[in-house]
Amino acid sequence: MFQLHNGPRNSRLTKKGLFENYEFLFVGDFTEETISLATIMELATLSGASLKNSPNEFSENNINKLIVFDESKMRLPASKAARIKENSKIICVNKSWLLDSLACFMILDTKAYETYS
Repeated sequence: MFQLHNGPRNSRLTKKGLFENYEFLFVGDFTEETISLATIMELATLSGASLKNSPNEFSENNINKLIVFDESKMRLPASKAARIKENSKIICVNKSWLLDSLACFMILDTKAYETYS
Protein backbone atom coordinates (compact mmCIF):
# COMPACT_ATOMS: atom_id res chain seq x y z
CA MET A 1 0.00 0.00 0.00
CA PHE A 2 2.55 2.62 1.07
CA GLN A 3 6.08 2.74 2.39
CA LEU A 4 5.90 3.37 6.13
CA HIS A 5 9.62 2.89 6.73
CA ASN A 6 10.59 6.08 4.85
CA GLY A 7 8.13 8.35 6.68
CA PRO A 8 10.07 9.03 9.89
CA ARG A 9 13.31 9.55 7.99
CA ASN A 10 11.70 11.91 5.46
CA SER A 11 10.01 13.92 8.20
CA ARG A 12 13.37 14.55 9.86
CA LEU A 13 15.08 15.57 6.61
CA THR A 14 12.56 18.11 5.34
CA LYS A 15 12.03 21.64 6.54
CA LYS A 16 8.51 21.93 5.15
CA GLY A 17 5.49 20.75 7.13
CA LEU A 18 3.55 17.96 5.48
CA PHE A 19 0.23 19.76 5.84
CA GLU A 20 1.28 23.26 4.79
CA ASN A 21 -1.48 24.61 2.52
CA TYR A 22 -4.04 22.40 4.29
CA GLU A 23 -6.98 23.41 6.44
CA PHE A 24 -8.72 20.89 8.70
CA LEU A 25 -12.02 20.84 10.52
CA PHE A 26 -12.34 17.96 12.99
CA VAL A 27 -15.81 16.49 13.54
CA GLY A 28 -16.86 13.64 15.82
CA ASP A 29 -15.96 12.05 19.12
CA PHE A 30 -12.21 11.55 19.08
CA THR A 31 -12.03 9.33 22.12
CA GLU A 32 -9.05 8.31 24.17
CA GLU A 33 -9.51 4.72 22.98
CA THR A 34 -8.53 5.79 19.46
CA ILE A 35 -6.80 9.18 19.57
CA SER A 36 -7.87 12.24 21.49
CA LEU A 37 -9.01 15.36 19.68
CA ALA A 38 -6.27 17.39 21.37
CA THR A 39 -3.58 14.97 20.19
CA ILE A 40 -4.72 14.79 16.56
CA MET A 41 -5.10 18.58 16.44
CA GLU A 42 -1.58 19.00 17.80
CA LEU A 43 -0.19 16.56 15.22
CA ALA A 44 -1.92 18.49 12.43
CA THR A 45 -0.69 21.91 13.57
CA LEU A 46 2.86 20.69 14.17
CA SER A 47 2.78 19.45 10.57
CA GLY A 48 1.82 22.89 9.23
CA ALA A 49 -1.98 22.63 9.02
CA SER A 50 -4.40 25.41 9.83
CA LEU A 51 -7.34 24.34 12.00
CA LYS A 52 -10.89 25.63 11.63
CA ASN A 53 -13.82 25.61 14.05
CA SER A 54 -16.57 25.59 11.41
CA PRO A 55 -16.91 25.10 7.64
CA ASN A 56 -17.53 28.85 7.28
CA GLU A 57 -13.93 29.54 8.35
CA PHE A 58 -12.36 27.73 5.38
CA SER A 59 -10.40 29.97 3.02
CA GLU A 60 -11.67 30.90 -0.42
CA ASN A 61 -8.25 30.36 -2.02
CA ASN A 62 -6.75 27.17 -3.40
CA ILE A 63 -5.79 25.70 -0.04
CA ASN A 64 -6.70 22.04 0.47
CA LYS A 65 -9.76 21.85 2.72
CA LEU A 66 -10.64 18.68 4.59
CA ILE A 67 -13.22 17.70 7.17
CA VAL A 68 -11.71 14.92 9.28
CA PHE A 69 -14.14 12.55 11.02
CA ASP A 70 -13.60 10.02 13.78
CA GLU A 71 -14.88 7.06 11.78
CA SER A 72 -15.47 4.91 14.87
CA LYS A 73 -18.32 7.19 15.91
CA MET A 74 -19.53 9.00 12.82
CA ARG A 75 -20.10 8.47 9.12
CA LEU A 76 -21.39 10.99 6.64
CA PRO A 77 -24.18 10.06 4.21
CA ALA A 78 -22.66 9.69 0.73
CA SER A 79 -25.06 12.18 -0.80
CA LYS A 80 -24.17 14.88 1.73
CA ALA A 81 -20.43 14.26 1.40
CA ALA A 82 -20.68 14.41 -2.39
CA ARG A 83 -22.55 17.75 -2.19
CA ILE A 84 -19.92 19.18 0.17
CA LYS A 85 -17.11 18.11 -2.16
CA GLU A 86 -18.83 19.39 -5.30
CA ASN A 87 -20.15 22.69 -3.93
CA SER A 88 -17.33 23.81 -1.67
CA LYS A 89 -14.34 21.68 -2.73
CA ILE A 90 -14.04 20.31 0.80
CA ILE A 91 -13.02 16.65 1.07
CA CYS A 92 -14.43 14.51 3.90
CA VAL A 93 -12.08 11.80 5.20
CA ASN A 94 -11.68 9.70 8.32
CA LYS A 95 -8.85 10.33 10.76
CA SER A 96 -6.88 7.37 9.45
CA TRP A 97 -5.99 9.41 6.34
CA LEU A 98 -4.27 12.04 8.48
CA LEU A 99 -2.49 9.49 10.68
CA ASP A 100 -1.41 7.31 7.74
CA SER A 101 -0.18 10.36 5.81
CA LEU A 102 1.89 11.39 8.83
CA ALA A 103 3.28 7.88 9.28
CA CYS A 104 4.41 7.80 5.64
CA PHE A 105 5.23 11.51 5.55
CA MET A 106 3.42 11.84 2.26
CA ILE A 107 -0.03 13.05 1.29
CA LEU A 108 -2.00 9.90 0.54
CA ASP A 109 -4.87 9.67 -1.92
CA THR A 110 -8.08 10.51 -0.06
CA LYS A 111 -10.33 8.14 -2.04
CA ALA A 112 -9.74 5.15 0.24
CA TYR A 113 -10.40 7.29 3.32
CA GLU A 114 -13.54 9.15 2.30
CA THR A 115 -16.12 9.05 5.06
CA TYR A 116 -19.23 7.90 3.26
CA SER A 117 -21.81 5.39 4.36
